[in-house]
Amino acid sequence: ERVVHTLSCLRRHARDRDLDLSNSYYWVCAFSIDQNRLKEEVYDVPLEKTSFYRALMATKGTVAVIDGAGEYFQRLWCGFELYVTTLGRAAHYFD
Repeated sequence: ERVVHTLSCLRRHARDRDLDLSNSYYWVCAFSIDQNRLKEEVYDVPLEKTSFYRALMATKGTVAVIDGAGEYFQRLWCGFELYVTTLGRAAHYFD
């Protein structure tokens, strides 16, 4: 159900931004980082070397898919994502 909701939101985002889905790509953190190896992938690595940070720096923007409870705003990494995207070195759009 969450995957279906996420895909629906991303399709809507692409439509709202008038993106061509044949050459537009979304990097989904939850699917890209091995959640069973967070220590090795995130915590034992300098921040600038994590795949999470590198992906933020390589993007044109960030899309936050927020659930009905608004849990996104309670998570530290999500706050960091928002900061890097809007005020930090990436300075891209945030939807």
